[in-house]
Amino acid sequence: MSDHEEQKHMQDLAARQEPLLTREINAELDRLAAAGEPWAAPWIAHEFYQRHEVGLQQDSEDAEFWRYTVHAYVGRRVREEIARRRGEPVAAADVDPPLTAEQHRAQAAAHFQHADELERFIQERQRKHVELGCPLRSGHGGACREPGVS
Repeated sequence: MSDHEEQKHMQDLAARQEPLLTREINAELDRLAAAGEPWAAPWIAHEFYQRHEVGLQQDSEDAEFWRYTVHAYVGRRVREEIARRRGEPVAAADVDPPLTAEQHRAQAAAHFQHADELERFIQERQRKHVELGCPLRSGHGGACREPGVS
């Protein structure tokens, strides 16, 4: 693909995807408002990142770059939409308001829950490897033939 064709392709892609992202952000803001929950841009961006993470599952040296880039861009777009809906200048979207004590507690609870999930996942993976007689480590060169076990 020539540089001109690549540029045109990216413009077409942006024209299709940007409105979808904007709609998804605003739908989430509406849901949070209806539930009386705060609009915490980092949490909202993280939710979108998790929701669409499968699209970023690449096994390459550049995967981390693209994960970071997507996360940063979505976070910026969420902050812009929050600022727009509040009638604030979009430039104000560059700074997230400080979290309240209640929000910090909720974040802490979510971190503990995630830690518990990680421990359960690791234990289950180790149990499966023992059942299959595989080494207790991931990336062991394909010795484990069970689907979904690494």
